Amino acid sequence: MDFDDTLCVHTEYLNNKYKQFLFCDPETMCEKIYRSSLVNHILLTKLTQLKNEYNAHVILISSANSLLLDAKKHWCMQHCPDLFDQFISSSIELTKANIILSYCTHEHLNEREVLFVDDSWREREQALHMNIHAVTPQEIMLS
Repeated sequence: MDFDDTLCVHTEYLNNKYKQFLFCDPETMCEKIYRSSLVNHILLTKLTQLKNEYNAHVILISSANSLLLDAKKHWCMQHCPDLFDQFISSSIELTKANIILSYCTHEHLNEREVLFVDDSWREREQALHMNIHAVTPQEIMLS
């Protein structure tokens, strides 16, 4: 599951705003970076339903560095504390699809049982090429 502009909807353009707060604690980073962001409540509700219905694990995958991931974790604990089972930060060299495949190998899961939600066409396309079912947040919201 992606974070930015998927579950956390930004009301202002962030660009590289986070860089000036990288050495703050996660709570301060969260406040400074995401203070005007909104929760996508429709997506949150649908994901919570799917998680409960299928006893699924929901994992946040972020291409952010680990410091920014801590700020995202803090935001999630404030707005959707029961949604995520795990948080993973991918490096620039690894695609989210590669992270998913590695996770599946490590956890002995079939990648065809994974549902990947991301607003990025490029990320979804890479996942689909690796036999990972990938959808937009809108597809989940309309289901």
